Amino acid sequence: MYFTIRGRVDSIEDTSYPRKTKEGEPPEVIARYSLTLSIPGMPELVRCDLDPQRVDNMPAIKVFDQWEMDETWVVVTADAFRLAKGTTDGRAWALASFSVVKVEELPAQERQALVDARRKVKAARKQKAADKRTAKQVKQPAA
Repeated sequence: MYFTIRGRVDSIEDTSYPRKTKEGEPPEVIARYSLTLSIPGMPELVRCDLDPQRVDNMPAIKVFDQWEMDETWVVVTADAFRLAKGTTDGRAWALASFSVVKVEELPAQERQALVDARRKVKAARKQKAADKRTAKQVKQPAA
């Protein structure tokens, strides 16, 4: 099963960490990156974990940095996700993190289709709200 997520690159972080090996040997550095996506219309950000050994044709970090500066739209394919839950100061929280297997820039025509679809939805919402206001004004007697 795969998850396909389309969003704008918000940030990329190097989350690499050292792992102890045998006694007397230097620690091995495990390369990991965390990609955060912004999905228009959603207040929450989407976190994606990148393991260079699992991602085919992973772009260079310079490319990710450029995507971050340009807020580039990307398509991320993940095969699993982890969910962490907890409480902090009595408030519950949860964090879902997707395990990425593929990441690429969204083609221009797909990006334009998403923008157009979003505009349609916004226009429909505005029209619905205007219709409600009009119906409410018609129901109320003139003062």
